[in-house]
Amino acid sequence: MNRSIDTRKFDLLLLILGLIVLAAGLIFALTAKKINLHKKTTLVFTQWWQDEMDAGTLSALKTEFETLNPDITIRLDNRPYAEILSALRSNGESPLKSDILGLDPLWFEEQALQDFLEPLDTYDATTPSWGRPLVFFTSHLFYNIELLQSVGFDRPPKNRAEVLTYARAVTDTSAGRYALALALSPENPRGVYRDIFSWIWASGAKPDFSASAITGVLTFLQQLHREELLLPGTFSKTEAEKREDFIKGRAVMMIASVADIPVLRERMGENAGGQTFGLTLVPPGESSSGGKPVLGLTGWYLGIPRSAAHKDEAWAFLSFLLERSALVAEKAHAVPGSRNNVTDFITDDPLYAKAYDMYTAGETVREFTGVPRLDEFEAMVREQIYALFEKDQSPEETAKYIQQYWEEL
Repeated sequence: MNRSIDTRKFDLLLLILGLIVLAAGLIFALTAKKINLHKKTTLVFTQWWQDEMDAGTLSALKTEFETLNPDITIRLDNRPYAEILSALRSNGESPLKSDILGLDPLWFEEQALQDFLEPLDTYDATTPSWGRPLVFFTSHLFYNIELLQSVGFDRPPKNRAEVLTYARAVTDTSAGRYALALALSPENPRGVYRDIFSWIWASGAKPDFSASAITGVLTFLQQLHREELLLPGTFSKTEAEKREDFIKGRAVMMIASVADIPVLRERMGENAGGQTFGLTLVPPGESSSGGKPVLGLTGWYLGIPRSAAHKDEAWAFLSFLLERSALVAEKAHAVPGSRNNVTDFITDDPLYAKAYDMYTAGETVREFTGVPRLDEFEAMVREQIYALFEKDQSPEETAKYIQQYWEEL
């Protein structure tokens, strides 16, 4: 007897089985998503400034964030500045396995860095797209009050002509004391930025090396060197060594960040009249211009690598740090600190208050912003300053060679 197959029942059975499989898959997907949302996550925060803050600051911030977000653990990864920059340029082979990065805004124009970083526009439409500013620092001319007073000066120099007058009076090579220290070692990443370009910016000049104002700066620096008013070792000295020379009285003046104030206070102490050192604006041209002062500005920014596995969690930690920027500024001794947020440590302290007053009265520059491979440009400038000092190259030739390289960039 032939038995016919009821196709309608068969189709209905297949439909029911399909719905069961679909429902099971949906339940599994939802469950997996739920599990993933509550999965413990570890984020690596790589930066170079952990040791430039009061001890334990980042550890305390890490603990606070983890308390607020118990499913997220932060691992602090402190590395040298140059090592981080080198890793960012490694064309996809970066040894950094980071989720959040400390950044220098001067790096942002490099294509390699842009390829490495996640644009942050999707999280926040403010600029720049590659990073968010955390804190800022101004640089100033620091001077030894006692040593200037010992040769008859009761205030710091106000222009380059006075710098030369002061330098000649205070320098005593037999005693190992010199007027000014420069730190242009290749191992000092921002030595050229601070010790050379601060004079250029103070004169109101832009980085157009054909300008007479810049030739004037180079002539001034060459004269300091020729008259042996600069502490020897300019091209091998690091920022820390320059600071030590100032502390020990081997250098009477130096250009440095406001972040150095706590170390100077601890090491140099106070005299009967108060501070043993002071800070002022980097003097402008041959005479006091009377215009707005111009200060160099450096900063700490935060970014997220494209390769980060947990970008939303990384943004949460980045946002948390931005919310704590006033605390970071205080613990890093940063002036002006965070934008539009003057903290008590500035207003309650005469030196920080003085630095902040200079900031608000003047203008700040980051003229190297937009220059690709800035460290290569700085290396070239360092070579030209060496030729200016040691090979008797003229200021005009020095400016011409730097200008040629600048135009190529």
